[in-house]
Amino acid sequence: MGRIFLIWFLFHATGGYSQQKILLVGTLHQTPKERIKEIAPVASTVENFNPEIICAEFLISKDTASMKYKFGDDIFLRIKAKQNEWRISDKDFNNKIALLQQDPNHTSDIRKWMELQQLYYLSSDLGNASYQGYQIMTKTERDSENTAWLRENSPGYKTMKSNYEIEKFRNDEYFHLVFPLAAKLNIPYIYPIDDLSTWKEYEKYFERLQIPDTIDKGKIKFRNYTEFYLKNLKSLPLDSSQWMFMNSPEIIQNAIYGTGYRIDPDISNEDVKRLHYYWVLRNKMMAQYIAEVALKYPNKRIVVFFGAGHIGSVREELNNLNQSYQVLTLSNLTK
Repeated sequence: MGRIFLIWFLFHATGGYSQQKILLVGTLHQTPKERIKEIAPVASTVENFNPEIICAEFLISKDTASMKYKFGDDIFLRIKAKQNEWRISDKDFNNKIALLQQDPNHTSDIRKWMELQQLYYLSSDLGNASYQGYQIMTKTERDSENTAWLRENSPGYKTMKSNYEIEKFRNDEYFHLVFPLAAKLNIPYIYPIDDLSTWKEYEKYFERLQIPDTIDKGKIKFRNYTEFYLKNLKSLPLDSSQWMFMNSPEIIQNAIYGTGYRIDPDISNEDVKRLHYYWVLRNKMMAQYIAEVALKYPNKRIVVFFGAGHIGSVREELNNLNQSYQVLTLSNLTK
């Protein structure tokens, strides 16, 4: 009887020996037109993973330092000006968003859907405002009646349309991979996990490291990692995949050193050390945000989209935070 109880206890204490799966997908941010076709196999692989939650390199709306860094010191003033222009009350944004999310008919009623998009924008959740904007624009692309209604009656339509056209033109990962996949899988919300609160400091040391220096051995050694990556990227045949290259084990390992997450012990250069400090800091925060989402949805499969340079760093941080995660990359799914 005691042995049966012990087996039962261990089984339930470890969740039935199951590990929560977290898939990390490195993106190119902006993909050249001639390589757009490389995204389809990535999307198919992720879809087969069957994620239930998506995290992406969006900024958290309440992260004031990061928001101001990326969008300018006056970002919240500009959003407030839009709110006044659109004549939308600021009472209970979160409650209104929750009610619209729970409304099963909000995507079939263009008015409700547009209201949700505007509320995301006005609550500074700009990533999800873009996601809703993508869905609305693609849904109404051949729907002249709803397009006309939006143009004439929705105060935020012009802003949404402008953002949609700019981002689509840039060939970024969201409009070619993340948003179409999320929409196809009926995932209503994309969780922001980025942190740029100290990025200004990182960039300062990054720029200093670009200054030619043939004397400092630490700088030279550090640059060799970047040169290794660039050399291999440029030598890729046209019929190969940059996306799979960026997500390959070799490049993930190289990026751990080349981005500054880990530095060789014999490098004493202070600029390299400071770069390392701020890169580690950012990836720790990203891993913590992912872990918070995982804790909220402990039995759900999660996929994370961010720049490919983050994969190895965040994987190590996640494994440090919780050994029960099964952290995967594309190479784990395509062998």
